[in-house]
Amino acid sequence: MDYFIQSHRKRVRTLAKWLGVIAAVVWLNQHNASAQGLLAAATGAKDLTFPDSPSASPADGSRMILLKPKGAGPFPAMVLHHQCAGLRTKGGPNRSMGAWAQAAVQQGFVVLLIDSLGPRDVDMVCLEVKKGVNFPRGVRDALQAADHLRAFPFVDKQRVAHVGFSWGAMVALLGSSSNWRAAAPGSEA
Repeated sequence: MDYFIQSHRKRVRTLAKWLGVIAAVVWLNQHNASAQGLLAAATGAKDLTFPDSPSASPADGSRMILLKPKGAGPFPAMVLHHQCAGLRTKGGPNRSMGAWAQAAVQQGFVVLLIDSLGPRDVDMVCLEVKKGVNFPRGVRDALQAADHLRAFPFVDKQRVAHVGFSWGAMVALLGSSSNWRAAAPGSEA
């Protein structure tokens, strides 16, 4: 019984932290955070380098990868964004993200599975910002990835979406705000 109580308390504390993060995100999204402040927060970590050509191998969830269906296209496309622990976890590759990428390609989507953490030597951002990787940086990553996809002739430039899970979903929510998109100049998203 003591173990259950301790475990329950830990879960409640974790839930409370997440609710605090969600409340902060909602507040920032609803209030006009300055574009200058968001851009400053989004540039604390270096830009990502995205794959220049589609991979012949399937996504296993261990690295950033560009995948496309067979044919010339143009195809609808998506930026696929990971959870708060990224693509490489202590347990190995993030197989769920690889599976989602493969499923999307089978449905006719070009997929750019991005990794906001690994290239910046960050293990996770579940409860804190690390090495400049925060929600504004994630939004900038997603918008830059969408712009990268639009440069390919096999992508339908008008049909590019952002799909995120957990941390990536929060990034997608924030990226849907015109205030946040305005803070990342150059993106059509």
